[in-house]
Amino acid sequence: MRPHLDRIYDHDACVGSEHTDPTARTLSLLSLLQTGRPWTVTDLAVRLAVSGRTMRRDLGRLRGLGYQVRTRPGPGGAVRLLASSAVPPLLFDDDEVLAVVAGLRLAGERLGADDAAGRAHAKLERLLPPRLAVRAAAAAAVTEVVPGVTPAVDLRTFGLLADAAAEQGRVSFAYRRRSGSESFRVVDPVRLVVRRGQWYLLAVDVDRDDWRTFRLDRVRDTERVPGTYARRDLPAASVQAYLHSDFARPGTRVSLVFATSAQRLADLLPDMDGELVPLDHSSCRYVTQVSSPLWFAATTAVLGVPFEVEEPTALADACRDLAAVLGGAGQVQTERRWASNE
Repeated sequence: MRPHLDRIYDHDACVGSEHTDPTARTLSLLSLLQTGRPWTVTDLAVRLAVSGRTMRRDLGRLRGLGYQVRTRPGPGGAVRLLASSAVPPLLFDDDEVLAVVAGLRLAGERLGADDAAGRAHAKLERLLPPRLAVRAAAAAAVTEVVPGVTPAVDLRTFGLLADAAAEQGRVSFAYRRRSGSESFRVVDPVRLVVRRGQWYLLAVDVDRDDWRTFRLDRVRDTERVPGTYARRDLPAASVQAYLHSDFARPGTRVSLVFATSAQRLADLLPDMDGELVPLDHSSCRYVTQVSSPLWFAATTAVLGVPFEVEEPTALADACRDLAAVLGGAGQVQTERRWASNE
């Protein structure tokens, strides 16, 4: 039978009173155990400012409420909270609730899972204490994710690939190339990655014996293949480094020096595909590959940060051409305004 709690957990109310109020202290103890990190009785006693004897009594109180608390005997014995069907209201704090609500909103858009995200949010609100349920509802009501061009991802495919990657299991699927043709792939999935609003699978293609990236919206008929695979080291220092090299297209190498800090430029370029190097507190160098110097000049100028072109000459020429075009546009507008005044 589901245990009943006379007091609903309120994180703020427990702070400062957890060592004097047994009910609040017990709920604070439960909140700590639900983090999943290893604890000893001593650690918990110090954290809640009580004696070891009181802590053992509080652990017994949790067991009496139906929680499966296991304590390994001996010095340094770990305290664990096992999975249980008897779980009272979720013990989230304010920040955790807001993070979950924001994550569900993003999942609805980025995964094309509006229905699933909506159902999850409704269940979440029913399990939260009243004060946090009100806050979750307020955050959901005023949070809007503007739909983009990201294709929806099939949740069955997403879940199957996630399970396979976690279990080092092999999968097969049909993959539609950019040209529209299809191929059959058998892969060892490693990571699911979001890049520029698109979902990708990073995997080892078994037949090609090489690393590949696959857009999830082009994957269909995914199935598990019996057996597991041995984990391989990434072909780069990180997933980000590999994706940059894998997505890089042949083009012209450009090098710019910006009159701002590397951190500020990184904030302005969240999807940058290049190397950003700090020079000092007010300047940095950005090196990348571009297919169109003129287009790159236009998109860089939009940042509104002064910069100098180190290389190539073609980019410097493109910047001058762009300046002439923009200057001409401003001149025409001014002349038209004068004409209308006459």
